Amino acid sequence: PSLRHRPPPLRPSKMRNPNLIEVTGEKEATVECDKFNKSVSVYKCNGEKGSPGKIVINGKCNSVMMDNCSLIELHVDSVMSTVEISNCQRVKLIIKPGASVLSVAIDKTDGCHITLSEETQANADFQVIAAKSSEMNLIFTENDEKVEKPIPEQFVFKVDRSGGAPKITSAVSDLYSS
Repeated sequence: PSLRHRPPPLRPSKMRNPNLIEVTGEKEATVECDKFNKSVSVYKCNGEKGSPGKIVINGKCNSVMMDNCSLIELHVDSVMSTVEISNCQRVKLIIKPGASVLSVAIDKTDGCHITLSEETQANADFQVIAAKSSEMNLIFTENDEKVEKPIPEQFVFKVDRSGGAPKITSAVSDLYSS
């Protein structure tokens, strides 16, 4: 069949997920998650230099996706799955006191500061997965003081020929040895 006889693609309004809460193009917003199966999408939200924007998510939700945002502080309560940060510049993720997040995924982002709640930092399974990103920091408390540590961007890769088939190993560069 030719392309002329195909039905038109679905319009976004027909594809909307009823469990997705969308925040688009806002500088300030508060989202209420009333059910754990809800996900939140924060898209193209931008603050201004000297006046960052603030998006607050209240309540427990399934996941949070932040895409194409700059100069935004994202405050979250507990997130059951992952907080994804993609294509962003100079953003902050603040996990509220008493809240817990299992993982944060950062992709193609320049400047991301993550402030952990005590509950999140106490979770041994908490993880940050990062790709193609720079200027990333974790902020947490140690002995009642805030500590800020960089997330490594530079690694050393080697070919390990010991044993059977060769394997590639990686280690954090000495630049991050503090």
